[in-house]
Amino acid sequence: MSEDEYNYSFHWQDINNNLIIRWDNSPHHKEISTYPHHKHIRGTTEPSKEISLKEVMVYIEKQIMF
Repeated sequence: MSEDEYNYSFHWQDINNNLIIRWDNSPHHKEISTYPHHKHIRGTTEPSKEISLKEVMVYIEKQIMF
């Protein structure tokens, strides 16, 4: 956890508003090893790290590059 911890929730959705991935640090999913940081990917919840908007944008750009 960083010294400047903040609440975040970054959503990536398709054109039909279907969730592709969401990163957040909402204090639920205590079973996740990276609690409270986690990501939701198509119905699953997985460990994640604290992430910035810039890192999210880089991730998405890498995923959509041809």
